[in-house]
Amino acid sequence: MVTRLLEEGVVAPIPEAEVLQHVPSSQCFDSDLALVYFHKGWEAQSEE
Repeated sequence: MVTRLLEEGVVAPIPEAEVLQHVPSSQCFDSDLALVYFHKGWEAQSEE
């Protein structure tokens, strides 16, 4: 799922900080799993 989010531009790597940034929210994550859970929650919240 992280690969798909990277391809869609929803997530951007920040190599110098060794994190992935969730672009729409500007939140940064050093865990792929935490990023995926956050994005799923963010999607669910934005659908309301």
